Amino acid sequence: MKTYFLSIFFFSISVNAQFTYPDPKISNPEEDMAEKDELINLIIGKQKIKESYTKTHGVENETIIELKKFDTQGNILFASNITEVFNKPTRKDEYKIAVSSNKIVSFEQSSLDLPTDKSEIFYDLKNNISKITGKGKEYEYIYEKGKLIKKKENYAGEKGVNTYKYSAKGKVTAISTEYISSKGKLSTSLNSFVYDMDDNILSNSLESTGTVIEKKYSYTDNLLTNYTLTFNGNKAEEEQYDYDEDRRIKKKVKASYNPDKNTSISTSSLVFKYNYKNGLLAERITLFDGKEPGYVETFYYDDQKRMVKVKTQSENKVVANVNISYENKTITLAGGTFKSEYTLYE
Repeated sequence: MKTYFLSIFFFSISVNAQFTYPDPKISNPEEDMAEKDELINLIIGKQKIKESYTKTHGVENETIIELKKFDTQGNILFASNITEVFNKPTRKDEYKIAVSSNKIVSFEQSSLDLPTDKSEIFYDLKNNISKITGKGKEYEYIYEKGKLIKKKENYAGEKGVNTYKYSAKGKVTAISTEYISSKGKLSTSLNSFVYDMDDNILSNSLESTGTVIEKKYSYTDNLLTNYTLTFNGNKAEEEQYDYDEDRRIKKKVKASYNPDKNTSISTSSLVFKYNYKNGLLAERITLFDGKEPGYVETFYYDDQKRMVKVKTQSENKVVANVNISYENKTITLAGGTFKSEYTLYE
């Protein structure tokens, strides 16, 4: 329960501090639902974040300062994470990119514990990324009719080739992979995708040696209603969604199972309930294993319908308050142990 609680209240943008490698975009409905449900996304809606500054005070005189800057596509231009602990060396991890002619031409990561790792990016005549190189690594990308059809990787003596196939609508239908280890051992896998008439993804299956992982999705009126994840035919996860007459989520049930058993056995579950008032989310209830105790988040708004406060209670006790303030294009979230400031694009 404690881990989940922290995941709720550490309000920051979840973005990998690395360059976005070329890859066809494939819908992942359950992850999209979870992302929309994050507090910062409930607040900013469809606005784009230009930069994010987060300062968090931890326990035992520990201070964490995090800075992130983004471009309009969501790529991180710069990221820095500084951890200060009394009587200990300051730890600083940093990531930054270089831009030329509006294109990212290199990115690098540095850390207190590791040497700087820098990669350079090359483009073809159509401005598609054709190659990425760095110390001990090389990635090559091949296109046809504007679509990525092959990706070759060579990393620390290991080699891999991904081949992509598409439907007539341009949707990825298959990704086949060949991988050769540094010891010369060959392994293969096939990732297949099936869509409905509305281009909603119905299944995502990955087959490799001795393993089949499959995700299945069901929809009603183009709204995701069920998601299951299986390992070798045994259920591992399941999510169910219910909506109100305005197509807003009103209940989500998430269950985890032990897929090693011949018959999957539920090991834990989360139930999320949503209540609305005046067209706005007023309350979100989280129950663990469908029972109390849980968390009740209450959302407050100003006369412009902007979220200004979130109060969280557990067992009728207030366990967290988040206050939200607005200035021009800046949104600030402040709680007992953190302060986060977000700057938005026009």
